[in-house]
Amino acid sequence: MKESPKIILPEDESIKGALEKKLEEYKRRLNKSIEKEPCMHPELLSQVDPTYIDSLYKVVITEKLLKEGVVDTFELSKEIVRDYGFFNVSGYNNAAGVIDDYCKTGGKNTSKGSLLEK
Repeated sequence: MKESPKIILPEDESIKGALEKKLEEYKRRLNKSIEKEPCMHPELLSQVDPTYIDSLYKVVITEKLLKEGVVDTFELSKEIVRDYGFFNVSGYNNAAGVIDDYCKTGGKNTSKGSLLEK
């Protein structure tokens, strides 16, 4: 089995600060999606509002990264399935790729969000 890609929080304080700001932005986006359909199951919401799944995964990944300093992407995907009861592979792969890019370049290549292709 292929080794799990890991996202590592850099020592650079400016990148950490940028990630903290992005986390707040992701949370605002997530809350906006939830406010549109507050009673809808998250899996259904992810199908009618694509920004929901993107924001959810970016929040989960970024919070764990800032708290623990490293994210084992395979292990976190299992936690997401356990906690939310569903999983969107492409959405997670994109979110992980974007956060990984922030750690490596400060967000210069976030449009290429795919951790598995790096």
